[in-house]
Order: sequence, then C-alpha cells, then structure tokens
Amino acid sequence: MQTVLITGFSGMLGRELTAYFQTKGFNVLGISQQHSKLLPKEKQLNIDLSSEGFKDHISEHFNPDIVIHAAAFTNLKYCEEHPEETVRFHSDCTGILAQRFQNSKFIYISTDSVFDGQLGNYSELDKVNPLNLYASSKQQGEEQALNSGADAYVIRTNIIGYHEPLKTSLFEWVYKSLKEERQINGFSNVLFNPLFCGFYGELIENFILSKPQIGIYNFAASDEISKYEFLTRVAQEMKLNSSLISPLELINEPGGVIRPLNTTLNTQKAQMLGLKFPSMDENIKQLCYNFKSFIQKHGI
Repeated sequence: MQTVLITGFSGMLGRELTAYFQTKGFNVLGISQQHSKLLPKEKQLNIDLSSEGFKDHISEHFNPDIVIHAAAFTNLKYCEEHPEETVRFHSDCTGILAQRFQNSKFIYISTDSVFDGQLGNYSELDKVNPLNLYASSKQQGEEQALNSGADAYVIRTNIIGYHEPLKTSLFEWVYKSLKEERQINGFSNVLFNPLFCGFYGELIENFILSKPQIGIYNFAASDEISKYEFLTRVAQEMKLNSSLISPLELINEPGGVIRPLNTTLNTQKAQMLGLKFPSMDENIKQLCYNFKSFIQKHGI
C-alpha cells in the first residue's frame, strides 16, 4: 500500500484529494492547521505551515511515497497585507517540505496566476510575470520545489469548488448571492480554464502512473470561459436567476491588487502523458451535481 501525504488536507482541494486516495486504497496522511475528522488523529499533523518554526514539528514517522503540497493562502488581499507570512508559507515552506521528503514524489500545486495575462493559452515554457504577491510567492515556491533536489513536479492550475462548511470561493459567492437575490457583476474580460477540485485525484494518480519527467505541467479544462460566463452557467445549472448577474470589465485600479486578465493554460504537455481534461461544461455540471448533493445532505 502506497502512502500519500496531503498538506492542506481539510481545505477545498485537499478534502477532495483525501477522499479520492482513501477510496483508492492509499494510506492517507495529512497536514493542516486545525484538527479535522477527515483523518484519524494519528494520521494527521496539525501545524501552521506559515509559522517560522514549523519544520521542527514535522513528524519523523511521516515517510510517504507521494507528497501533494496543496496548502496555500488564496485571499489575494491578505497576501498583499501580510507579505512576509505569505512568502514564508508559499516559498520557504515549500522548499523545506521538498527537502524533508527527498525520497518522495513531491507535487506542488501552483497557479495560473504566475502569468501576467497578456496572451493566454500559456505553455509550461512561456515566461512568467506575476502581477501580485500571491502569484509571485507561488512562483518562488515553484523554484524552491524544482531546486530542492527532490523528484519534484509543479502543477500549474486554477481550482473551482466549494468548502465544507461553506466559505467564500467564487462558486460559493455566486451561489450565496443569487440565493439571497442580490445583483452581482461578473468580469467579462477575465478568461480562465479552471478544473473542479473533484477531478484532481484521478488526474494526479494517472499523472504519477505515467512516470513523468521532473518539471512543470499545466492542468486545466479543455476550453476557456470568462468569469461572467462561468457565473451565468453556474446560475443556470443551479436553477438560480442569472438575470441578476451583469457583465463588467475588470480595470486594475492603482493601489489595488493587480489581477491578470487571461490566464488560460495549454495542457498539451500533460495530454502527451495520456491525461484527459474535462470541458468547462463537464466541470460545471459535475461541480453543481456534487454541490446539490452536499446541500441536500446538510439541509443548506
């Protein structure tokens, strides 16, 4: 039985990865800041990975075959306001983990935001140019992983999904807003090709089985969509009032968090390994199907 260690295992992506690898018969270990019922107490380490001394608390008995480093700050404003903590978490922590688990396959979940969004359809060879601290710290994390000497793989991607309990992801925001019949705006000039977090487990397992070379790989939907189109498609799939959503162009204002406009990723390199990526329609339908089951189960 292979052992997989997942950082941020109680988060939006980590929860899905934990469930998938458990059902596939892996011995799953986890690191998160708070205790979670997703794993037995003896199989999780509760530590703040953004703390300066976290490396002193990494359990010596954690010797996984695979490490999936999915923990991250995703609030861009928080990252800008806490630069030292953000760099320590996304960059320094990644290097420490990769060096600690030198005998493991180390998979670092990065972001499409390492690009400036001027072109779109970015390949792994295109020049990075992060526009904000979140993106630059994640890009530094990529370098830490790849220069660690470990068998390191960087997955650049954009994740959609929901938390349990609900928080403030893009999907959760549109759902809550429309349920409350609030009018909202969707950026019509911001393009992306994200993946529903429920698809990553199988994709990562197949990726590992393909015996890839060390390096960077893009994981993304097979087609692109604007943020406005995404919101309206979610509304339609969830049978909510899409007329409450208005298109709006994103204009980066001086002094605010600068966001790229087109971070769509080209997945040809990963496809050459035999990976197949779902369309945006498939992503949205599966996301909404799973979410409907979740809210029905919990009476939300």
